[in-house]
Amino acid sequence: MGATCSTGSTAGRYESTTPTVGVEEEFILVDPTSWLPSTDNAAVAETASTLGLDLQLELSCCQVETNSPVCQSIDELRTHLIDMRRLAAKAAELNGCRLLAVGAPLSGPSRFEISDSPRYRQMGEHFGALAAEQSICGCHIHVGVADQVEAVQVCNHVRIWLPALLALSANSRIHQGVDTDFASWRAIQWGSPHLSGACADFMLLVSALG
Repeated sequence: MGATCSTGSTAGRYESTTPTVGVEEEFILVDPTSWLPSTDNAAVAETASTLGLDLQLELSCCQVETNSPVCQSIDELRTHLIDMRRLAAKAAELNGCRLLAVGAPLSGPSRFEISDSPRYRQMGEHFGALAAEQSICGCHIHVGVADQVEAVQVCNHVRIWLPALLALSANSRIHQGVDTDFASWRAIQWGSPHLSGACADFMLLVSALG
């Protein structure tokens, strides 16, 4: 779950007392016979475009992502999610693969090809093997809040529940066919210190990151 802190987010800002909501869903493309990852995300995204869906590339060439518009209600969001999933699945099938949403890592290569985009190439250079090993789906729920101060306050209140949320969502114990003895190996791979503070501190950090 994410609380937005800018007008450029999926959920955007809202002017009423009811938060807006937007969802990003990541999928893995797999071969329908072997169920091994298929690295055709650019072709699938191009096909999706002809079907009327703006399907995004993800970090790995075997992944794609859907992005809902800003929605005012859960019913509206549900309609968009169903339509996007249907079109993404059709685009994948037309390219000889299938759409799969799974939290646990798939069997397959130990390294995955990085998608050809400036952002992902930069991530590949920065994170090295960590980026090349990623083939796990994520679902990102963005909730619009009134302003940046409220966004930071929401994050501060949610932070104490992060261990419980991580425990509930743990689903990546296996990595490359080996039991890691961790309930969520992805959390170990991508773990980093949590940052906190007032909105001014947060914006100072954002400015420092460029």
